[in-house]
Amino acid sequence: DLTERRRAEEALKLRDRAIEASDGSIILVDMREPAQPIEYVNPAFTRVTGYGSDEAIGKNQSILSNQSMPRAFYQSLWKRISHGEPWGGRLVNRRKDGSKYLAELSISPVVNGAGEVLNYLGMHRDITEVQRLEYQVRNQKALIESVVDAAPVVIALLDIDDRVVLDNHAYKMLQADLGMAEPAPMLMTAVRASLELDSGRGRRTSGYLFLDREVRLDPPGGKQPRWFSCSGSRVREDAGTAEAFLA
Repeated sequence: DLTERRRAEEALKLRDRAIEASDGSIILVDMREPAQPIEYVNPAFTRVTGYGSDEAIGKNQSILSNQSMPRAFYQSLWKRISHGEPWGGRLVNRRKDGSKYLAELSISPVVNGAGEVLNYLGMHRDITEVQRLEYQVRNQKALIESVVDAAPVVIALLDIDDRVVLDNHAYKMLQADLGMAEPAPMLMTAVRASLELDSGRGRRTSGYLFLDREVRLDPPGGKQPRWFSCSGSRVREDAGTAEAFLA
């Protein structure tokens, strides 16, 4: 049917335009040839790697290899895709100018009706900056934890359910001294009682900040009561869920 054929041709043209316009780097490798040459690259491939289509087509995809990934990595990759299974992961690639970049790569086999692998479709993007930001956050977290741990006062960070999510060395020493698993929630209960008492007396208090609140803690086992001077403030944490994106 002529109409159906035209529709099929238009669909193919639309697919080709979508691939050409894609912001992700796309590469098609011909597995029917022993050298496994590159058969197609889209414009995004050139923007990421620096190789034009005329420079990449006909070459092996190893032109992007930085030769730094362990041999076992590639063996695992090829074992998976040679069995007709998709693969995804990160690896270090090299641009035409020799500079390195971290690529997030996904490879999918293209099979015919008989289940034979004809091509590999590779899609990847440069995530070097994403990786840098991830490590910046990780390093900042480690720095904060080291500073907190070195502080000469007891520090504990509690969530809204009074569960301790971060503490320091001085807090662990207090746990051992009192013989209690988590003294911080009990101290917070005492602080809240103190704040409510002041509020009932007409004194101005803030639920977000308290300074030098003297509270009593009764350790288990009949030990002598202990008094502590407590200060604290609330820390706002933004949710990272999809539902909270527009909040």
